[in-house]
Amino acid sequence: MNWQEVCREPTLQNLPFKIELNRYGQVVMSPAEMEEKRNLYVTQGALEVWIRDEEGQVRFFNAAGMLNSSSLVPDFPDHV
Repeated sequence: MNWQEVCREPTLQNLPFKIELNRYGQVVMSPAEMEEKRNLYVTQGALEVWIRDEEGQVRFFNAAGMLNSSSLVPDFPDHV
């Protein structure tokens, strides 16, 4: 998906956060936006939130905060 397609996509209109695409066409959010979205997911009932950074590091969170690993999928690697 390129930037023009993102701008035309109806489901991406009026989002409560800013989106950007990297050079590979992937959606990128700032750390503050990711934290806001993570908190939103948890307050809406998500048991866990997984965040992968550009280097492939995966961080796991639940309502209490950051986890050392996923409690739902304990064998999931912390780097992909």
